[in-house]
Amino acid sequence: MTNGVITNWLGLGDSAGWLVRIDQPGACELKLVYSSNAASPGRYRVTFGNDRFGRPADKTGGTENFKTTTVGTTSFSKPGLYRLWIRPVEIPAGSQVMRVKEASIARSGN
Repeated sequence: MTNGVITNWLGLGDSAGWLVRIDQPGACELKLVYSSNAASPGRYRVTFGNDRFGRPADKTGGTENFKTTTVGTTSFSKPGLYRLWIRPVEIPAGSQVMRVKEASIARSGN
């Protein structure tokens, strides 16, 4: 981690994870704030609860030019602690998949 940003996603075994408390059942939307300066997009997977979301890490125009993207929406049938994981799936040659500044979860209207 550098200045609060998760960096050095250089291997497919790299990951970031958090234990998240969900206080009530319902749908939640997951967003990431990331940057990528790779010549070609990498790919990452987010696992949250029982759902998995695969996404490209598109070029954002520089390592300090962060972009917010909606990863997906998932539903929880009961309150509890759930694990959130971010893992690289495809890393561009000579680069890292992305730099993650923030992951956020918000109630969804779905």
